[in-house]
Amino acid sequence: MLPVLLSLAASSCWGVADFLGGLQSKRVPVPVVLCLVEGTGLALVLVIIAATGEPFPGTRAAILSVVAGVAGVIALGCFFRALSIGTMSIVAPISATGVSLPVVVGIATGDRL
Repeated sequence: MLPVLLSLAASSCWGVADFLGGLQSKRVPVPVVLCLVEGTGLALVLVIIAATGEPFPGTRAAILSVVAGVAGVIALGCFFRALSIGTMSIVAPISATGVSLPVVVGIATGDRL
């Protein structure tokens, strides 16, 4: 039951953050909103890593993580920019289809649903 509750909490936090970030991007420049959102997330992750004592990952994993993080920041910046100039009811469902990419890649590489 704990995984379900944690998943619901994470989904709720993600949705609220996207909604509020989208609202703020209409009032504040997108780079400012992006730095605030990503900076807060980075600070929280660093605190959690320090508290749990997780060892630093290997070089390959660290490089792939940085690449994925940069791609995520760029994608979130595009999302916030789209929200700042468009209608949220149009932008959000279109951007939500991006979640299908990992599913398609996973199935194509042999993973099961």
